[in-house]
Amino acid sequence: MNLKSEIIPVRFADGSSNSINIFRSHTASAQTVIVIFPAMGVKANYYRHYASEVSKQDVHVVTIDHRGYGHSSVKPSGKENFGYKEQVEMEYPEIINKVKELFPSQKLVVMGHSLGGQMGSMFVSRYHHLVNGLILNASCSVYYNGWGKASYGILAFAKFSDLLAKALGYYPGNKIGFGGVEAQGVIKDWYHTAKTGKFSASGSTYNYNESMKNCKVPVLGITYQGDSSAPPAALINLLHKFSSAKVEYHHVPHPDFPKKKYNHYSWVKEPLISLSLITNWLKKIE
Repeated sequence: MNLKSEIIPVRFADGSSNSINIFRSHTASAQTVIVIFPAMGVKANYYRHYASEVSKQDVHVVTIDHRGYGHSSVKPSGKENFGYKEQVEMEYPEIINKVKELFPSQKLVVMGHSLGGQMGSMFVSRYHHLVNGLILNASCSVYYNGWGKASYGILAFAKFSDLLAKALGYYPGNKIGFGGVEAQGVIKDWYHTAKTGKFSASGSTYNYNESMKNCKVPVLGITYQGDSSAPPAALINLLHKFSSAKVEYHHVPHPDFPKKKYNHYSWVKEPLISLSLITNWLKKIE
């Protein structure tokens, strides 16, 4: 297995920097590049095996770190705060433009995992001219009303997380067992969606809910049996926001892994679970 990648630095308007990791396709005919936006608390390095396996198809794969993780020069703390605005309106556009510079003739698709799918949905709806498709892979809306019996538990935990982040100046997810160390602003924006079902970026006047409604970029949604962190109803809540787009949804049954318990991250470790769904969908988009 070839896990080697090219690491390309990217600088942003505020002087901060990050890097992208490129896994070039094993074939010369690759017509698509997938950029993976990671889950909360997850570094780009976690997706190396997945990216390497997918690159064996006619697909280039790029993995990134969210602001505050991995190669990012910014580290969240009581003195360093940011939210969705910095990620969606500053970092993502520069990252995607860099990828398009490197792959000028390929279709570009954003794949968002969990929080990466939520912010990815915001980004794609606003910067739809930069992308050809959106894959929501084990992602969903965190709006409490889409979680069945767990609804009020989700809302209570999101509120607790917001209060904790405000009290400390950052969110210590590594200590409480959910996510990693996050900026206060990220948790504030995340809680807003959990409470209202609406997507917004603190400090931004852009109407993301309206742009998601009008977005025509094709969307593929995938959920997995056994993944309690992105249940079907919660993803469907998010897919419904793309009312003008061609949306395709698949629920993947629990694979036959007798010694493994399936969870929110298993698809990363077992790429073949949904790879055919993804490659078949890629052939349909322009």
